[in-house]
Amino acid sequence: MALLVTILALLVISTIGVALARVATTEIELAGNYRGSHQAFYAADGGAEHGLNELLEMGRARGRFPTAAEMATIAGPVMASATFPSFQVSAAGPQVTGPLTTGFYQGLVAVTQPFTVVARAETLTVPVGRSEVTMTADFDIIPIFQFAIFYEEDLEMLPGPDMTLNGRVHSNADIYIATN
Repeated sequence: MALLVTILALLVISTIGVALARVATTEIELAGNYRGSHQAFYAADGGAEHGLNELLEMGRARGRFPTAAEMATIAGPVMASATFPSFQVSAAGPQVTGPLTTGFYQGLVAVTQPFTVVARAETLTVPVGRSEVTMTADFDIIPIFQFAIFYEEDLEMLPGPDMTLNGRVHSNADIYIATN
């Protein structure tokens, strides 16, 4: 009778042990999947930000919106933990000319072009995580003829007699104003 009770007790303890081991294995797999999917999402998000930054720098260097052929040369970033099987930068619609309704240059007329960056990332670790992020941004080109004064370096104004300016004043650096 004691042997039978001992064998039944060992059977119950073994069943509980196997169940606990299975639960632990499942939790480890879930945590790995969670880590992989989040790692892929953050890689895709960073890739999309990289694409928008490269697009902005390309536009600034050329002084105009990049063409489709120029945008095709923008590649995804190189990461140690993820790859980009799909990475695309493209115009998302037509150029529109009109006044800006928000922001620092509100009221000025600008040419606005929407752009879209699609970054699909895949992690290099097992379990493999995959994610895709799409970012859309509007870039504006504001013609400078709308400013009364537009200065590239430090702007120093030391007027003698009365001086009245009717319009916006812009400087890419500092503005120094003194009186007579």
